[in-house]
Amino acid sequence: MHYTEIELMRKHEQNLFLLDKQINDGKLNFEDIENVMDSTVHTNRLDFSIKYMNSCFEPLIGMHHQPLIEDGVDMFDKFFDPQLTQKFLPNLVDFFKIGDVNAVSSGFQAIKPVGKKDFMLLLTASKIYKKESIYFSMTMPIKMLEVSTNRLERVLEQDLFLRKNFERFASLTKKEKEILRLIAIGDSNQKIAEMAFTSVHTINTHRKNIYKKLEIRHLSEVYRYANAFDLV
Repeated sequence: MHYTEIELMRKHEQNLFLLDKQINDGKLNFEDIENVMDSTVHTNRLDFSIKYMNSCFEPLIGMHHQPLIEDGVDMFDKFFDPQLTQKFLPNLVDFFKIGDVNAVSSGFQAIKPVGKKDFMLLLTASKIYKKESIYFSMTMPIKMLEVSTNRLERVLEQDLFLRKNFERFASLTKKEKEILRLIAIGDSNQKIAEMAFTSVHTINTHRKNIYKKLEIRHLSEVYRYANAFDLV
């Protein structure tokens, strides 16, 4: 099956979300991902300094990845297309300022592989890692996305509900995700309104919008969303 570029972007975001869930559940660690798909995995502190990076970048840059870890944000100047970097980094900063731990951001970068004249287009998906003050990113060349996506889907095929409903969940705002979480743990509209310092009418409106976006008809579906997307 062939995907459009937009579909591949969305699937790349899904893959990152699923891998993050597997890591949070203790089923994988960051080092395992290299065995699941050929993707550069890196964790960064909020100042963009690198905490961890696997070895998948080495064939592109013709050197060991350890110097990249030491260079931190300076690696963007050395290896990446400055025009795309000028767009990519501010968007990433804005994403982390929002602080939505259940959201994923993606953007394009370009790197000039060793011995090549032209830049290679990359797609990076990033997500805040809940357990530490870092973010978790997965970067790979566009031309490899479809093969890697198909491979990972086979590995993680049990998460069909999450894949099927990822776009619906991604349409929720940070506030709506928090309200969905509170509904799932059994809080009433009155209690949620008191905690949010707002009216019951406002919470009711949020609840209706959430149910409409997610196409929820029964309370059991609230629990399923909350569990699948790691809200509870």
